[in-house]
Amino acid sequence: MTRHCGIVTTLYPPDAGGGIGTYSQSLAEGLTAAGWRVTLFAKSATGNDDATFQNGVRVLRFAN
Repeated sequence: MTRHCGIVTTLYPPDAGGGIGTYSQSLAEGLTAAGWRVTLFAKSATGNDDATFQNGVRVLRFAN
């Protein structure tokens, strides 16, 4: 059985780093490495909605 986790954050690399961005990235990638399926929801730095995979993490970015 695959476990699925959702993470919500305002900042996420490479668009933005800082403390919360770096923590969110470390958490998401660590859970992925442990076998979890991770979807991360973050604010878009470009103002456009976007969906990508980064290091096994599904990243959904949303405009304001």
